[in-house]
Order: sequence, then C-alpha cells, then structure tokens
Amino acid sequence: MQYKDINPNPAALLSSLRDIGYNVETAIEDLIDNSITAKSSRIEVQMIWNSGKPWMGILDDGKGMSNDDLVKAMTLAGNNPLHQRDKDDLGRFGLGLKTASFSQCKELTVITFNEGNLSAAIIDLVEVERNSDKGFRVGILDKSDLESISIIEEFPEFLSTKKGTLVLWQNMDRVDSFDKSQSREKKFNSMKSSIKSRVQLTFHRFLKYESGYPAIQIIFNNDTIKHLDPFNKKATATAELPQLTLKLESKKIRAQAFILPHHSKVSEEEYKKHELPGGYFMNQGLFVYRNRRLIARGTWLRLTHRSELTKLVRVRVDIPNSLDDLLRVNVMKSNLILPETLKDQLNNILEQIRDAGVQVYRKRAKRVISEVSDPMWIRNTRDGKIFYEINQDNRLVTSITDDLNDIQFDKFSILIRSLECCFPTMPLFNDLANNPSDLEQPSISNDELTRIFNLFKSDFVSNDLDINSLLKIEPFASNKSQTKKILNDLGI
Repeated sequence: MQYKDINPNPAALLSSLRDIGYNVETAIEDLIDNSITAKSSRIEVQMIWNSGKPWMGILDDGKGMSNDDLVKAMTLAGNNPLHQRDKDDLGRFGLGLKTASFSQCKELTVITFNEGNLSAAIIDLVEVERNSDKGFRVGILDKSDLESISIIEEFPEFLSTKKGTLVLWQNMDRVDSFDKSQSREKKFNSMKSSIKSRVQLTFHRFLKYESGYPAIQIIFNNDTIKHLDPFNKKATATAELPQLTLKLESKKIRAQAFILPHHSKVSEEEYKKHELPGGYFMNQGLFVYRNRRLIARGTWLRLTHRSELTKLVRVRVDIPNSLDDLLRVNVMKSNLILPETLKDQLNNILEQIRDAGVQVYRKRAKRVISEVSDPMWIRNTRDGKIFYEINQDNRLVTSITDDLNDIQFDKFSILIRSLECCFPTMPLFNDLANNPSDLEQPSISNDELTRIFNLFKSDFVSNDLDINSLLKIEPFASNKSQTKKILNDLGI
C-alpha cells in the first residue's frame, strides 16, 4: 500500500471552520475558559465599536505561555481531546481559541507573558487566503510589530506588569456589513448586553468562592460582573433536596435539585432576578456543569417535558471533564448527549424531583381552597379532563336564584353556562407563566361588597350565619380585610 499526503487547503479549511456553530456568546465564553484554565484571578473583556471598525480584547492575569506553547495554542487541534487533562481544565479539542475567534473575526492576535518573557503571534485570514499554497502559517511578532497595534494601549497595565495574556479580535466581519452603520452599531450594543448576561450565568460559580476555589473577577467593558445564583439558595423559601451521586464508567456525577420559591414567597424584585432570560418556564430542568462551568441549562434532555407545575424545579448536575468523550460534549461546550445508562439513573430520581416541584403549587392550591368553604368557582374532573365551573350552590348565587321564576332562572342558568364556556384559559395560562406577579383579581368596592352583604343580613339576624362563616364565603373570603371593616362600620 502506498500513501499520499492530502494536506487540506488552509484557506478552505479555516473558512469552513468559521461556521461550525459558534455564536458571539459561545465564542467569548470559549476564550474565558482558556483564561480560567490559565489560573487567572482577573479577566477583562473589552468590546469597542471603534467608529464602525469594531474590535474585542480579552486580558487575563494568568500564567501566560512560552513561545513554544503559544505556537501550539495557535495550531489547529494542538491537543488531542482523548488525552487525559488536568481535572480543572476547561478545554477539550485544542480548537477553541482558533475556531471561536475566526467565527467572529478574520484577524486573531495573541500577546502573552510567561515568567516575564514576551511572546506574540497573529493569524490573519486575509493573509492565509493570499498565500494558501504555503500551508498553515502563524506570524510571530516582535516588540516593534506590537508598536503598530494601537489597541494594546486600551490595556495600559498589561505591558508594564508583564503578566498574563491578551487576545485580540480585529476585522470583525461577522457584524453584518450589509446593514447601515447606525443599525450595525445598535446591533453591536445589543450583542454586548447579551454577552454580559450569558457570561454572568455561564461562569456564575467562578464569580464567588466555592469549596476551595477562589473567586474570579470578570470585568466587561469596565463593569464588574456580579454573582447570580440561578438556584437562589439564599432564599429561605427555596427547597434544597439531598445531593445524589450517579456513576458512569466508575466516574461520579453529582446531582442536586432545588425548588425555587413561589412568587408569593419572595419580593417581585427577587422573583424576577432569578427567573433568568427566557423566564421560569424555559429555565426549568437540568443545569449541567462541566468543571463548574455551565454548558446546558433549562432542559430535561428529553427525559421528560416542560410543565407549568414544574417550572420552579432546577437540577444542578456536575460532570468531570474526564467524561467528555462518553457524553459527547461538543466543540462549543454548549451541549451534550446522555448515554442510556445515565438516562436510566436520572429517570429514577426525576419523578421524585418533579413531584417536589409540583407540590409547591398543589399545597398552595389546597391551602387556598381549605380557607374557602363556599367558593365561587369549583374544580371538577370529567373523562380525565379538568373543568372550572361556577358554584351554583354558592350562597350568593342561591340568594339570587331563589327569588327567580322559571323563565328568569333559565335565563340566569344560560348566563352562568356562557361565562363558564368563555373562561379565558389560555390567556390566563400565558399570563401566569410569563408575569405571575402582574396578575391580580379585579377589586370590589365597599359599596358593592355592602350591597352583597345585605343579601345575607337576615341570616345574621336569625343566627344562621356568623362572621367566621361569612369570611369563608366568596366574595368575602377573597376580601377579608375589606369585609371586616364593613362589618365594623355596621356595628356587627
């Protein structure tokens, strides 16, 4: 057998790799991964519009790279993903720096200090395309070359401290060039806001001390990103279930469920703060972490389906990087596939977890129902379906129907049935899912409530009804304070 070299065309390969699936958020997250792996304690991200010639820079204070390490880092697939990594390493394929960068720009520059020694390199896709017949080449920069890169001046302490690594993106051609300049700038600013929110969530466990890991400071355009716990563990109303251990290939996977507080148990500000982009409904389910770095959130990974009753359930799952191959973690570290053995283990505990989340709503519903002995609406089931119907035995209803003749009673029954059939189920469900704190019952005036009470006045005279019983009848049960004041004003 004979072999023949079939080296790929550099320009064609790099052009293809630009579209493997990164967006600007996952691309920047990949670079932050590298900074964390380099033991950085401070990471600074700058994204500048620069009058229509945008650039991005990430500076860290990590251990940096030697010249040989830098050349390897600039090499496609410089590390074998199957080789064992340090347990805290956030990388995998040895592609992230290049593929993430070129998904957003055509010019990648890396400047780094290792033990005070400066190394710098550049890959310019325009140059690669111009000289594709010469193979993959990286430009090695010296101090005089750096003097022409004015962006470095935006990081004044970098060259003076001689510590860390600076990654620069220039010629960011993926900010749609076909838009007008004003539209492009607006899109760029919106993109910055989205990136900041994503970084805050993806790396939230690094922003605060955790189990022997020191906190890392991440600064985005001069604004320090604050820690946000998606599980709201500080809230006393958050239910924290016991931590469980799963096993895959003798490796341990930790899982712990949290039931977030019902909106009635916390302030509106706190409730909205922890709903996360997309809202509670879209953020229920598994939050999967690889070495404490969030790679998937708001998904049940097809183990079950999203439900309004489980929207407060979030399950933290911690996996080590040694399971990357089995879980098929993708290049962007934004998705994974569960083996059947792990699915079976998760299914065994998910039913228990889901039930705990459902109880938050069921207990609350039972408590509300138990406080009302004579409701205006009643919940019925027929053929496995749930219906809400007006309670025609409610004392207010009967106080009206008892005085009606047959024709009037038929008309009244038609009105009641029409109201039941027009119950706005879907709009109510949508409002409850999106903005539960904005949902309120219509108020009733003192005059209206007094007129309703007058219908029951004779029952008080005959002692058939007392105050405690009245407060369990709708509409008085839903307006207790108002009813008590009216009774007090009436001398009852």
